Amino acid sequence: MPTGPSHELLIELFRSEPTLAATLLEALHAELPAFERVEIADATLPTVDASPLRADLLVRLVQGGAVQSVVLVEVQRAPDEAKRFDWPAYVALAQRLHRCQAWLLVVTLDEAVARWAVRITAAGSLGHVERIAVLDPGAIPWLTDPAVVGATPELAILSTLAHAADPGAEALAPVVLALVRLLDDSRRSIYADEILGAASGALMKQLDKAILDNYEFKSPYFRDKIAQAAAAAAAAAAAQAHTEGVSQGRAAEKATDVLAVFEARGLAVSDDLRARVLGCSDLDQLGVWLRRAATATSADDLLLPG
Repeated sequence: MPTGPSHELLIELFRSEPTLAATLLEALHAELPAFERVEIADATLPTVDASPLRADLLVRLVQGGAVQSVVLVEVQRAPDEAKRFDWPAYVALAQRLHRCQAWLLVVTLDEAVARWAVRITAAGSLGHVERIAVLDPGAIPWLTDPAVVGATPELAILSTLAHAADPGAEALAPVVLALVRLLDDSRRSIYADEILGAASGALMKQLDKAILDNYEFKSPYFRDKIAQAAAAAAAAAAAQAHTEGVSQGRAAEKATDVLAVFEARGLAVSDDLRARVLGCSDLDQLGVWLRRAATATSADDLLLPG
């Protein structure tokens, strides 16, 4: 099953800020023509067999009233071998329909899906297909400066979703907090659950600390979501601690039983033996020693390997 941000949420980022498609293509070294504005258009591509193909989103790059290039955005959350045949057709049909250069931007936040997409679009699959670019999550820039969020909020959201579980994700906390202030209620409600769902423990700790430090949120929605997630994480940690405590208690009881059997048989328990047995937390090993304590004639017999 695909994991991570929903298909619709990622499309919404590009629908909200269509220049994001051109920005990411240029970051992938695509040579785009000059354009002065971008616009969303119908992403349906008619075919000769009356079964139209439909990409997730189509962005037109416009200069002087003329469409210079189109970018088809395709969000891919899991491998789909049919796309091996569909994607080249997307590019060809878009060029035929719009009479200009066409690009296909494959967007995924899953490294394995990105590798698959690169493989099926590489030379030797159906032949080299130009102007298909795969956005590997590792290529999405880390945005950790809250000052840039206002200029590129959609890119900041994409960056947070791509890297929220990566090592060092706590550095994203200032950007998340800046997004909370910046986004309106409707967009905040769309993105809040996804960002929190992707967040690592380290990032959640930083966000939770912001609440404890009386960070002034524009809306209680995100604050409450973070508090709920933090409470869930605390409950999980408490449950784990309880489980570990129960296990440690059982180990201590079993270690005491090993020594009690040994002593009841009149065998000497040295300080080293006592420390070794009482210091063991492996219940399986303690079980082996308890059975041996009934027949062993010395500490060496008791502590035999195995």
